[in-house]
Amino acid sequence: MWSALACGSNDKLPCAWGAAKVMLAFSRLPVERRTPLVQRAIQQGVDFLFSVDPATASYPSGYSAKPSGNWWKFGFPVFYVSDLLQIVEALVA
Repeated sequence: MWSALACGSNDKLPCAWGAAKVMLAFSRLPVERRTPLVQRAIQQGVDFLFSVDPATASYPSGYSAKPSGNWWKFGFPVFYVSDLLQIVEALVA
């Protein structure tokens, strides 16, 4: 179901870092310009990001048995990684 979020850097598993970035991009699109396809993509992103407790960051991590410590290293800018604050920002937006 999450194949659109698959990432080669995550052993082809869904990437929560990438999902956060995509959700942030969608949040900047005015609501009246969101097509049904975009609305479905947003819902899938929300579903994925809430498929685990975001506080645990236990999203798929293909090359590691545990979540990346970067989830709890709050900073700016976060570049290609994300942190829990960026997940919150994406979901609120």
